[in-house]
Amino acid sequence: MLFSTTFMAKSGSLTIAIPDDVRPETVRIYIAVSGDQTFVSAIRTNANVRQYKIFPLDKSALPPNFGKIQTITLLMFVPGYRTVTQYFGKSQLETIQTFRPSLASVSAVPISGQLVNSLGISTANASVVVLYPLTEAAEFFGFSNANFSPVMITSMQTDSNGSFSGTIPNLADDPFFAKFQNGRFRLAGRLESGSLTVLEPNSFGIQRNYGSVTLKATAFAKVTGQLSDEFIRSLKIPNYLKSIRNRDELAPSTIRLDLIPSDLDESLLSLQMSFGYDAQLRSNGTFTAEVPPGEYNLNLRYQPHYQRNYVKVPVERGIVLKENEQHRISK
Repeated sequence: MLFSTTFMAKSGSLTIAIPDDVRPETVRIYIAVSGDQTFVSAIRTNANVRQYKIFPLDKSALPPNFGKIQTITLLMFVPGYRTVTQYFGKSQLETIQTFRPSLASVSAVPISGQLVNSLGISTANASVVVLYPLTEAAEFFGFSNANFSPVMITSMQTDSNGSFSGTIPNLADDPFFAKFQNGRFRLAGRLESGSLTVLEPNSFGIQRNYGSVTLKATAFAKVTGQLSDEFIRSLKIPNYLKSIRNRDELAPSTIRLDLIPSDLDESLLSLQMSFGYDAQLRSNGTFTAEVPPGEYNLNLRYQPHYQRNYVKVPVERGIVLKENEQHRISK
């Protein structure tokens, strides 16, 4: 059952109130806003903040020429509870309203297993993280290609034998997920050293119970380096870093550095999307990235002055990275 408090007013507002027994920072709130067009927005939640105004929206949050907001569709994902969906029509948006969902819990399902490295040796003091990508939300809003950030479900620590255990919500108990048949949890790992890992298997489906599983962890390689002003000048491209070299901050969005799997880089049909790993280029020219073992190309992407599209410039090609390797590139 869903509850709201409503007052009539000339200018309406809509606020979402998170129940007291839920940690606000674990809640995901999405809204589909419809007017002359429709767009989906994620509402960032924070610890100890329980109320979030979702209407009216600041004009800066709306696409150009959006027009007047007519309806809002809400989706709330709260780990351990059934997903909340609610539609607010034009007449409802003309009132002052605080929406307070009454949450229904879902059962918890135990999961367990053992983590081993690529040689089959048990891995102690590592983290095994369970994520859920919420692809169902994209289908719910009618944007099948939308990319929603994965939700962190639980994190488990391995013991001296590499064993781990924990619980996850039984999404099969949630009517929202019961409509979709292909939902899968994702697995991620981090070793005691801090290195990220590729896990095999790296996903599992929505079930009512699970057997113990053995996960193989392959450590990521780490790439670091620096691009000098001289090198950027040699590429005959605008040097967007020159005036901010003395700072230590992320580089402006007009210049990006990507590590892309070599075979994928050769087949890309569009330069406007990144299909690899962001190398986190900084204003002083340094960069760093952690990636699975494999062969990569390192590319700069920059926006020419007064142009919207990026141009790709190769920096180094055919970089072969092994498990747990530390690789440095200086140009």
